[in-house]
Amino acid sequence: MSGGLSADAVCAAALTMLRPLSAERQALFARAGPPETVWACLLDGRFERVPPVGYLVGRSSNRAQLLTSARSIDLDAVRQQLTAAGVGVVWWGGPGYPRALDADPERPAVLFTRGSLDVLDERPCVAVVGTRT
Repeated sequence: MSGGLSADAVCAAALTMLRPLSAERQALFARAGPPETVWACLLDGRFERVPPVGYLVGRSSNRAQLLTSARSIDLDAVRQQLTAAGVGVVWWGGPGYPRALDADPERPAVLFTRGSLDVLDERPCVAVVGTRT
């Protein structure tokens, strides 16, 4: 992969695209470790290498669905779409994640952004929140 977004950023975005997982479970995947590491384990079917992922995947039918979903996502296409839209990606525990959200018990695991996140350190502030769809 090449371009302005890091491999971790692209993999964090891809983790939010996994089906048939709920948004809550996708967030758990995104928090399981460095996004690129988690993604590599998913693609290789090595779910046990990232213990939270192994636990989340559970039954063998879930494993097959998850593996099919992960392998259907083209990371280069994800990178191109994000770059073309001028969208950045930050993930909980990664560089650039807003300090203002760290203490939030329901903080999003992955944020898709435009503009500077530094404004979250100012008070008062307003956020626009959308869904995956």
